[in-house]
Amino acid sequence: MTIREIEDATGLPRANVRYYESLGLIHPARAANGYRDYRQEDLDTLLKIKLLRQLDCSLEDIQALEQGTRSLEQVLSEVDTALEKKASETQHALELCRQLRADRPSWDNLQPERYLFWNPAISAELPPVRDASDTLGNRCPWRRYFARTLDYALCLTLWELFLSLVLRVNILSTSFWLNVVNVAMALGLMCVLEAACLHFFGTTPGKALFGLKLTRSDGSYFGFLDALWRTGRVVVFGLGLMIPLVSLITLILAFQRCSHQVSQPWALDDEGWSDPSGGWTPFFEQKGSVLRVVGYVGCYAAIIVLTMLASLVAATPWHHGSLTAKEFTSNYNHLLTYASAPDSPGEKLGSDGKWYQTDPNVFVFHTGVEPPSFHLTEKDGQLTQVSFSIVSAQEAFLYEFPSTYAVRTVHALLGQRELLPGKELSALDQELLETVAGERTWNIDGWDITCQMDFSGYEVYEQYLFPIDGETQNLTYVFSIQASQTQA
Repeated sequence: MTIREIEDATGLPRANVRYYESLGLIHPARAANGYRDYRQEDLDTLLKIKLLRQLDCSLEDIQALEQGTRSLEQVLSEVDTALEKKASETQHALELCRQLRADRPSWDNLQPERYLFWNPAISAELPPVRDASDTLGNRCPWRRYFARTLDYALCLTLWELFLSLVLRVNILSTSFWLNVVNVAMALGLMCVLEAACLHFFGTTPGKALFGLKLTRSDGSYFGFLDALWRTGRVVVFGLGLMIPLVSLITLILAFQRCSHQVSQPWALDDEGWSDPSGGWTPFFEQKGSVLRVVGYVGCYAAIIVLTMLASLVAATPWHHGSLTAKEFTSNYNHLLTYASAPDSPGEKLGSDGKWYQTDPNVFVFHTGVEPPSFHLTEKDGQLTQVSFSIVSAQEAFLYEFPSTYAVRTVHALLGQRELLPGKELSALDQELLETVAGERTWNIDGWDITCQMDFSGYEVYEQYLFPIDGETQNLTYVFSIQASQTQA
């Protein structure tokens, strides 16, 4: 048969016949004159292809059938499923079209979100016509609140990381003025960073996590100054400058305004909120809502981990290597600050080896032995020996044991933190803290350590000393660390 006869027999255009031939589905012979000669087998194959294509069967599946790698039952089963889905979509589109015609909206007052997310199989009624004041922003106060708290927490964390990693400030301190500075800087950072995020992305990390976007009503992003003005008013009228009681009042007022669909005092005239559902589907009915909640919790877990790691870095003293007496006492007081956290130490060690109160108006009470005076020996401006001695006849249980000062002295001299030190230093700490009578010596990083302890009238329990009734208590503790002869 010629190509024209094939066209008449199958109703397929010549281009389709040639294409099926190029795919290897038919194999016409060549006549003596060079023209294609189609056989009955080719005609039957073309009719099969036409039938299956009417069922939306893919050419890849037809090739697999022709090659015998798939069965007709397998292919038809998949086609049946696809046709059912298409029929459902067609039926939904038909119902949507009829509903639109029944509502008779104009182009100007058409509210597409009412129809885009309407599923007649779930609800026979469309969402109600949206009032001008019924915005997504008013319908999701809790999402906005949690997004806001996360944004603030991230800004506070950035500031605390700066304090810890750059300035080595103890962020675990409960100092009133440090807390005031932290809050003020976090709010200032939030104003600038949130304005930048809204200007460039139309959202913030917290809002993005909950699927919220804040743009102009036409979808364009705010200018930086407009976003800065908005966030600044949020800080004042929404967060109450994070002043405890004021903040609670402003949050309650903001929630009430949302409930009564009243515009917030920081809202811009043309701002518009949006989310993946168009604003009509409740948060927990949206796809991925559970993952968003998990992500929110995960962010706070990451913040805690980062803060703790930063605190470990910040706990490391400033000065390392060969130290002066002033640098040693600076290291010692730095370690003491972290050991006293969350409170501030009542005393600090001076470069003359004596103790001074950090606040003369505060009474410092010691539950154990009194802090010893340190003897600091320098040679050519470098510290070569640190020593102290403690003599006590205290008749009560010793809470603050002399070995604590010894451990801190070693760490300050080596420029190492007390929390989670290296393996060698950790082993030395354990030995120093042991309550053992007599003289003991060690050497670490070019420093010779000597510890002499003698006591009577006490009973040893682990590293503590308990007074024995009826006996006289005496304790002598002498500690020295000096540069080895090779180092000196």
